[in-house]
Amino acid sequence: MTLKEEGVEGMASFDGDGDRLVFHYVDKDRGGEWNLLDGDAILCLISWFIKRELKILLGGGEEGDSSKLTFGIIQTGYANGSSTQWINTNVLPISNSVKFTPTGVAHLHREACKYDIGCYFEANGHGTVLFSSGPRGYGGMIRRWGKRVRASTPGGGGKLRARRILAWRRLAILPVILSQSVGDALGDMLLPLVILGSSKMGGGEDDRYGSERASECTSKRMNERK
Repeated sequence: MTLKEEGVEGMASFDGDGDRLVFHYVDKDRGGEWNLLDGDAILCLISWFIKRELKILLGGGEEGDSSKLTFGIIQTGYANGSSTQWINTNVLPISNSVKFTPTGVAHLHREACKYDIGCYFEANGHGTVLFSSGPRGYGGMIRRWGKRVRASTPGGGGKLRARRILAWRRLAILPVILSQSVGDALGDMLLPLVILGSSKMGGGEDDRYGSERASECTSKRMNERK
């Protein structure tokens, strides 16, 4: 029995200890072309989603939340250059840009800890998003807005639009879905599926997924050391 007969549109693959993830699927619109969504693509998708939900929730800049939170995205030199360009164009403000660290998730994690929202993924699918929990960080922002959301429930007397409440709910659950230690492929798998199932990217934002820059692997013979 084929995957098509079973109704499978795509698949996810984990590594042996379940902390790395890649998606792959066959594109029917491109003649059955096989596509790989690696850690670069996952980073693009998740960081874009967080930025969008923050913009909806904090659109008016209430309580100065939008200006106080720091947002960092970290990659290594193995990242495909198109993903870096896409993030700098569609996610990060002009005053900021993707940060680079040496290869190894420990370096990425250490850099991500410097931000209220620190997103990092290696191209091999190893990564997560870290959220600060202090009163002036991401956790404090979520708690403050939680009070406003509860006040907007029937009988609460507050006035928040339903889409803003939905944005808060989505942002509040992220630290639970995404591992705050090093990485959990199961959580990393669930979030992109939810995003793709509930979001429509426009204005060229989805061009990233078919525009990876070509790379070449070569070898060079070196003289023996004396």
